Amino acid sequence: MLRLRAKGNTDEEWPPPPPPIIDDRPPVCTSKLHQLSTTGTVVAVISVTSLIYIIALLLNNRLPLPLNISDETFNPDRFIAERARSILEELADLGPKVAGSYVNEVLAVHYLTVQINYTINEANPIHKISYDLQRPTGAFSIPHKLNEVTYHYNGVQNIVVKIGPNTPVNGSLLVNCHFDSVPTSPGASDDGLNCAVMLEVLRVISRQSTPLQQNIIFLFNGAEETPLMASHGFITQHKWAPEVRAFINLESAGAGGKEVLFQSGPNHPWLVQLYAESVPFPSAKVLFEEIFHSGIIPSDTDFRIFRDHGHKPGLDFAHCKNGYVYHTKYDSQDMILLSVYQHTGDNLLALVRHIVASEQIKRPTEYKGGRQVYFDVGGLFMVQYSEVEGIVLNLLTVLLSFYTVVKNTLLHTAEPAPNQTTKCFCMQRQAVCRHLAMAVLVPALGMVLAVTSAVANAIFLDSVHCPMSWYTHSSLVLPLYFLPSLFALAAPLYVFTACKSNKLCDGIQAQMYCNGIQMIWSVLLLLATVAGIRSAYILMIVVLIPGLANFLLLLCKRNRSVPVWLCGFLASALFPAFYTIYLSILFMQVFIPVTGRMGADTNPDIIIGVLSSVLCVVTTSYFVPLIVLVRKPWAVFFSMFLLCVAGVLTALYTSVGFPYLNSATGPTPQRIMVVHSEQTYHGSSGFVRKSESGFYIVNLDRRVYEIDKVMPEMAEAQDISSICEELFCGVPVFSWKFMLTKESKNIRWIKADSPVIYDQTFLEFTGYKTVSKREETHEIRRLHFNVSGPDHMHLIVWPKPSVTLVGWSFTDSLPSHTAIWDGRPVYVINCVRGYSPAHLEVHFDLQVEAEVQVPFAVFTAIGHYLHDELYFTHQMKNFLSRFPSWSVVTPWITQLIQKEF
Repeated sequence: MLRLRAKGNTDEEWPPPPPPIIDDRPPVCTSKLHQLSTTGTVVAVISVTSLIYIIALLLNNRLPLPLNISDETFNPDRFIAERARSILEELADLGPKVAGSYVNEVLAVHYLTVQINYTINEANPIHKISYDLQRPTGAFSIPHKLNEVTYHYNGVQNIVVKIGPNTPVNGSLLVNCHFDSVPTSPGASDDGLNCAVMLEVLRVISRQSTPLQQNIIFLFNGAEETPLMASHGFITQHKWAPEVRAFINLESAGAGGKEVLFQSGPNHPWLVQLYAESVPFPSAKVLFEEIFHSGIIPSDTDFRIFRDHGHKPGLDFAHCKNGYVYHTKYDSQDMILLSVYQHTGDNLLALVRHIVASEQIKRPTEYKGGRQVYFDVGGLFMVQYSEVEGIVLNLLTVLLSFYTVVKNTLLHTAEPAPNQTTKCFCMQRQAVCRHLAMAVLVPALGMVLAVTSAVANAIFLDSVHCPMSWYTHSSLVLPLYFLPSLFALAAPLYVFTACKSNKLCDGIQAQMYCNGIQMIWSVLLLLATVAGIRSAYILMIVVLIPGLANFLLLLCKRNRSVPVWLCGFLASALFPAFYTIYLSILFMQVFIPVTGRMGADTNPDIIIGVLSSVLCVVTTSYFVPLIVLVRKPWAVFFSMFLLCVAGVLTALYTSVGFPYLNSATGPTPQRIMVVHSEQTYHGSSGFVRKSESGFYIVNLDRRVYEIDKVMPEMAEAQDISSICEELFCGVPVFSWKFMLTKESKNIRWIKADSPVIYDQTFLEFTGYKTVSKREETHEIRRLHFNVSGPDHMHLIVWPKPSVTLVGWSFTDSLPSHTAIWDGRPVYVINCVRGYSPAHLEVHFDLQVEAEVQVPFAVFTAIGHYLHDELYFTHQMKNFLSRFPSWSVVTPWITQLIQKEF
């Protein structure tokens, strides 16, 4: 038995205590990073954010210097913006060019033909140039969101020019624009701008001294707004259509800005590759392609026709800035900067030259492949790679991210040594895993709360009749949605850090949160990749660059120093923040004007709120952990709260929150349609059972009540949902968007005198014959009709119960899905004629069960008088004059005839 030393004895104890254990791993709370100055941190964050925003805004608005005609001497092979502008000025001065109108079918065609003939006469003889004027007739169907509509056209016009070498070649590149416009709009940007650019590109190519290796076909189509009819006539019927190997479609959804590549292929990656190699000012987003295909944006382009009916690969471009003037009377040449012509012209000229000189255009099927991931970086350069390469890159990024996060986290673990007596600040592995789990869950909760706060704010503003307060002053999005999302994103981090017991020191906690947020984005990237979303490249950028920085810090062993690690990691997050802000600017330029034509049934604040919240989370998530380091976090939250309250009060009680503005330089009008309609309904006996006339007021946005405040006449207006007795509630169908349900609330009705109609709409039944018959079961009867009226008409067939429409004279097959009304299918045919007679002979084949008696179906003919104010009565003119100056009204006359046979 060991004997202890006596009191006061200087001899050492036996056995002696074990020596201290030396551990070179960093203690959890030995970080030299303590709390940061609240004011200094806020000022630094705002300064860096402002700098990034300014750079992103400048790059977003970056356009080339335009060339004038006086510069042509020194730039003989360059696109001249001033000449293109002079062409557009003359074309736009013709006024609205509605398909079927004299302006479109005669004046516009004559003007474009004169310009083309001048180019042909001045062309270099090494080029062979051919001209053709096509007037096709045909029909096709397009599936829309809720139904499928059939489109029939007769005599619409295409101006076609082919330029190529004098020697025969085996392929052509098609370049397409349209010169028609919607009613009341001169169509300067949509799509006169691109037609003017194409004319100037044709002129430059025709004078170059080098012959082309393949043909280029320039198609100026005269019926796109109808919709998409003239392009269908070309690609299915024109003599040059079979030689088309690829196409470029030029469109517009706004007056200017960069033309953005937003559709490609399908499955022809070489087109995007040639675009990336050739254009001097790239602007392309696969993200926009996926958004456009989702149906969120209520538009379509000729790209669909060339792709689906011509089976050709192509590229689709559109200008999208200042969409407020799209399809309005404000769409004039004054809204388009001269630099926009130069940007579009330089890109188009370089692209067509590169494509026709490539090997791919000769045999495009040999270069067919999968889908592409493509995007530009600040308009400075393009990045493009295959979808398979994107999947590999995304998965490698996820693996790198997981490795760096786990490695960083394990630095804070320690295994207790036997008989250890010295204090160690390292944690057990289980504790570290628990802290990492919370570092993932707490920011994830913040992200959910951020989106929830945006949705809640959107619902609140809509409930107090204040939606779209950001429509004119888009900066209101910041206090209404961005700051509340930032508040909700950061709050859980602060609350958890402040309230939990045995908390880590602030520096380690911030590092843990950064790793947890990187883990969240990695998981989302993995899910998006598995789902086949090509836009996952955005998350790849968000994860890859911080992941690489994290990896480099590990290699340099600087992750042991929390201040150095945080500085390096946050610095690496600046580029993802820049790219997200760059996308945010473009997103707001596109989506805010689009909400002005989404209809009254959609709450646009939810769309803009969720979009703002998502952009806020992606942009700021890596920087939010700084909230645990500032000395007075409550001051930051209180300041954000005051700014949010100030934004809501501004939207509710000041003129800044009023969404519309009448301005010569930057109008942001409310869109309204006024349809003066005369309607006659015949019963089964042939006699008129109902006749009425009045105004349909169609609001294209959420704030349907604004005109009620300034127009006493609106007190008499009735929602059609409250008086819905007829097919489609009696609304004269003009597009698939008007094939509504009985719950739609964006259309109202006011009784009025009948319009004066000189060119009447007629629906005449000329007889029937039995096509086939099966005894005691059913028979098929073919009903013949003569239809006449204006150049825009709709025919609607609504079979009775036990009657089925099995065929007609328009297309070989019927639409696969149609609108449903009272449980029965409704078939809609949109008929447009251009340079052709007004008479139309049609037939419908009805399969009738044996016990069914006449009438077999309800037939409706609707004539739309879109481009002649001669039909406007004094009552209608007076009614239109009452609308406020901040609104833009599209008026026309309709005549509806309904009969049963």
